[in-house]
Order: sequence, then C-alpha cells, then structure tokens
Amino acid sequence: MLLASINPSDLIPITGAYRTRTSLPFVPGFEGVGVIEAVGSHVSELKVGDRVLPLGSAGAWQEFKLSEEQWCFPVPADLTDQQAATAYINPLTAWMMTKDYAPAPPAMVVVNAATSAIGQMIIRMLNRVGVRPIALTRRPDALGQLMSRSDVTAVICPSDGDLKPRLTS
Repeated sequence: MLLASINPSDLIPITGAYRTRTSLPFVPGFEGVGVIEAVGSHVSELKVGDRVLPLGSAGAWQEFKLSEEQWCFPVPADLTDQQAATAYINPLTAWMMTKDYAPAPPAMVVVNAATSAIGQMIIRMLNRVGVRPIALTRRPDALGQLMSRSDVTAVICPSDGDLKPRLTS
C-alpha cells in the first residue's frame, strides 16, 4: 500500500458501531492506492508494478493488503497517489446521488456540508447537469470560499446566526 485515506466509513467500525459485522483482528482502510508486489498464477490482467485501487474490503491502513484480481482496479497514470487514494467512496457516492436523485434544471437543490469533500463533489456534479444549488455550511470561515469558488445560487450558514441566504452572482 502506498497511501490510504481516512474516511468516516473507516471510523465507524473503530468505534464499535458494527460489532456484529466486524471480525477481529480488523485493519481499517476502505480506500487507498497500492502497487502490485506479486501475482498468482491465475492472474491474467495485472502485473507486478501496476498501481491499483484494491477495493471490496478493509485493510488499506496496513503495509501490505492481499486482494483478489477482480477487486484490483488499475489507476490511470495521470492520477496522483493522493487523488487515487480518495477516488472511491466519496466520488462514487456523489456520482450515484447526482445520477439517481438530481432533478432537472431549473429545480433547486440544497447541498448540506457544502465545504466537505463530498459536498464540493456534489456541487460540481450538479453544475455539470445545469443545477446551481444552494450551499449549506456550518463554517462561517468558509463563506467567502463558497461564494467565490463554487457555482452556487446562494450560501446559508446557520451557525453564524443569520439564516438569510447570501446570494451569489
């Protein structure tokens, strides 16, 4: 394993929330990028030295992870290790949410946690289908960033005590 991310999906089993589904010993890490060190005789598509996303199970937080070929997805050369290590859970979740639930323009959508990684992904994906959502954040320090760098209709920050939307241009 070259690099692994820390995702909320990793932290939930650590807290013991899924005791009945977590077998010990348990190594967290549902997303990360690695390089193939060895292949079995039954492996046909992958070779030693290939960078892959070893999906389908936890264990990315360890130095080595044993994975079946069907769960190892080649990483395009133009992705950095940092990008590849976070290319699974949030991007696919954002894509599925926008694909399955985004209404057609001019419908209005509110994106909660708009400054989070997945919130930013959802905003960009909604923009691609022509929707300029309302961004909801609890971070007053991020208002300027959201208003200047995101293609949103308005930004609302309830934690600053002002529920009035700040309209963007």
